[in-house]
Amino acid sequence: NAVSGEHFFQNLSNSRLDWRANFARATRDEPDLRETLYERALNSAPNVVYTYADESQSGFRMFNNLDDDTVDVSLNWATLTNHGGKATQYKFGFSYIDRNRDFLSRRFHYIPITTQKADTGNLLFDNTLPPEQIFVSSNIGTAMRLNEETRPTDAYKGDQTTTSGYGMVDLSLSGRARLIAGARVEGFDQTVTTQDPFGLFQREVQAENNNTDIFPAVNFVLGATANSNIRLSYSTTVNRPEFRELAEFEFTDVVGNRAVKGNADLVRALIQNVDGRWEMFSGGRGVVAASVFYKHFDKPIERVVIASANPIVTFQNADNARKFGVEVGVGRQLGSHFFVNANYTWVDSKITLSPEQLGVQTSSERPLAGQSENLFNVGGEAFFGGFSARVLYNYFGDRISDVGANEAPDIVEQGRGTLDAVFAQKIRGLTIRATLENLTDSDFLWTQTLVVDRTQRLYRSGRSYTVTFSYSLF
Repeated sequence: NAVSGEHFFQNLSNSRLDWRANFARATRDEPDLRETLYERALNSAPNVVYTYADESQSGFRMFNNLDDDTVDVSLNWATLTNHGGKATQYKFGFSYIDRNRDFLSRRFHYIPITTQKADTGNLLFDNTLPPEQIFVSSNIGTAMRLNEETRPTDAYKGDQTTTSGYGMVDLSLSGRARLIAGARVEGFDQTVTTQDPFGLFQREVQAENNNTDIFPAVNFVLGATANSNIRLSYSTTVNRPEFRELAEFEFTDVVGNRAVKGNADLVRALIQNVDGRWEMFSGGRGVVAASVFYKHFDKPIERVVIASANPIVTFQNADNARKFGVEVGVGRQLGSHFFVNANYTWVDSKITLSPEQLGVQTSSERPLAGQSENLFNVGGEAFFGGFSARVLYNYFGDRISDVGANEAPDIVEQGRGTLDAVFAQKIRGLTIRATLENLTDSDFLWTQTLVVDRTQRLYRSGRSYTVTFSYSLF
């Protein structure tokens, strides 16, 4: 739910006031997440037989409930002045965001009482059957019992408040130069409390992040020629942990079958950004651009796999990291009916671990998790009267998805390309749109290097085809 307003005051230097108030509620009820494991039976060749596995995650059922409320209000004031024939805009603003989350989970587990009759040795149930036929009511209490295994960390409450104010100036300088500079002061108060869903245990795990930061930003734009610009910028940004990353609640990720657990010791990451860009515009939407950028991360947050009998995924702060990259892009209007564009980015990144992490994480020197060295995309558009077509190909190179620890190798997501297309036809007020996604249907492949690359997990998401019809009355 949102309400907003804009107000103009011509008698106050053409000032403009805008404001908004939003209330958002997200709820999730996951009533019965089930997991049943099967293992290949020994000596089942040539006909392979899979039997029910008596494991902790087999015959598992989980019920999850989440409520998340957010209140967001903001106010912005902008005014225009004229100094020596140069237009100058001043802008000030205030923002307040309050977010609250309640999460609760309950776990249940079917445990075999026995798999054989004492007198005959015959199985009490056929362990080759699918779950729908194993977990029938006649087997409960005879062949199996149902236990509740909810843990003392299966509920958490999160509270987060962000209060900020900013000021900025947009100043036209002599010649074709322009300067935009400002700063935002931000107070952040976050608390996540992990607790027992039933209140039977007094043990609570509390995570807190309370910070007041100043985030400056400076942008300088120079019109080198009538159709080209040089841009230089500096800014400080922040990356903060989410509720889920701080909570001690542990769950098994369906994709990859690994336990994932939060870390109450996570802190925010501060990022220093420096960018330089040259751009030249041609007719229509045509543009040629080249950029260089550098980023320095203080305490970057990464996803880490801790090796053990049952590997677990968690989140950790590294000491620092840096990225250096080059980006080139081109867009070209081909007549009045066609437009093509392409973009390539090369990134060199490096992580620096804290002393206590050097003896734990497997790779002491590596790129930043989640960062590909090469990224590329190319697209084309065509327009003929009421018909339009858009095609986009996107590629990213190999990247670390999960950092390895305790001699477990890093998990690397292999690079892949994706081809999407959208076709639309307008007939008066009617629009017919066909969307084709993931036409290449490339493998989603993750590997770990032991002696050679081994497949860690592999799947395909399939192609997606959608046709929509819409009609406009106006």
